Amino acid sequence: MTIPKDMADPAAPRIAMIVWNTFDSDARVQKEIATLNRAGYVVHVFCRRATPSGPTTEHRGPGLVVERFPRATGRDTLGAAGFVAAPTRRSRAGQILHMTRQLVMQQQMVRAMVAIRPRVVHAHDLNTLIPALQAARRAGVPLIYDAHEFNMDRIDQNNWLRPAFRRLEGYALRHAARVIVPSPGIARALARFYGVQRPDVLGNWPMLDTTRKPSAQDLRARLGIGAERVVGLYQGGLQPHRGLHHLVAAAAGVPGLDLVLMGDGRLRDALAAQITALGTSARIHLMPPEPLDQLLALTMTADFGVHPLEASCLNHAYASPNKLFEYLHAGLPVIMTDLPEARRVLNAAPAGNPAILVPPGDQTALRDALQMLTNTPKRRAVLAHRAKAAGQMYCWQMQEDTLTRLYQDVCGG
Repeated sequence: MTIPKDMADPAAPRIAMIVWNTFDSDARVQKEIATLNRAGYVVHVFCRRATPSGPTTEHRGPGLVVERFPRATGRDTLGAAGFVAAPTRRSRAGQILHMTRQLVMQQQMVRAMVAIRPRVVHAHDLNTLIPALQAARRAGVPLIYDAHEFNMDRIDQNNWLRPAFRRLEGYALRHAARVIVPSPGIARALARFYGVQRPDVLGNWPMLDTTRKPSAQDLRARLGIGAERVVGLYQGGLQPHRGLHHLVAAAAGVPGLDLVLMGDGRLRDALAAQITALGTSARIHLMPPEPLDQLLALTMTADFGVHPLEASCLNHAYASPNKLFEYLHAGLPVIMTDLPEARRVLNAAPAGNPAILVPPGDQTALRDALQMLTNTPKRRAVLAHRAKAAGQMYCWQMQEDTLTRLYQDVCGG
């Protein structure tokens, strides 16, 4: 692979970073890349194409090259399975065929990663480990494993594949030069489960931007909500096990509230049907996701944020969700399920807890919390003040040294 001279310093150390998504909506990965670029590294991101017509290579400034897969092979060895699509239920035979096609695409990625002669291979999450381990071995360079989840107890994990995933992740944890996770809970769980050294922690914290202003085209203007109405916001994937059906049902019992569900996912149609059946279409709104670079400005125009994540697995118990910290940076009071990691983060906030914590699965308590924030402006103001203080504490700038020191250790200075 040839990099144009005006695109990258040929002497700069190169990182092969692999993700199993389209990269553009992955806030964690983008923040890490920005930090590494400032530290003098050129990052090549190896990711997936959303559609067959999408570009395969993008040069985004002197420090970032985006490589998308699958690539044309002269014959249809991958089919539609190579591209990102809405999740579908497959039979076991269908899953095996799908995974075989994915492995073919991964080999394309391996060859491309080795070709850039990286100083390190950085794998984001379990589903990138097979090509990342291969590329690191063939290139003779260290591997950094960035585990975004506690994969051995995830509600969406295929049970029949879990033993294979466990062996794969255990091998990676023992052979990686360093391991990164988003929360202390996941670090402790991985260390205990696999008997390895505790990983480094890099939280899902946004960049602090004290100059950010609320979007002029706010949620009320976009959705036709009256200025006098209180707006609650859920932003993120419309996926199972996030308590969204409970949230819609609870919001239906709070007449003074307009609830916005901003995102996309498998539950969109089911949630739309539930909203219609409840007769709440005028005040419970579905809207598409916002681009990352505009998200927080729009988030700031809500009155509070909510995340009713279900206590359905240990991965949720240890979760450190992006949206929680986005709400804090937007200065929003929060309604959050009372889960161990979220409770630890919120109770440690410098000006006091900015959230109302509700018991997992308790729809009545969720409705009562929505009612309180809807009907009590003074309570919202107190929690908003605490949220702004928490945002200044939980910011990416507080973590950049951890990432750069880790890379200096792995790359030898």
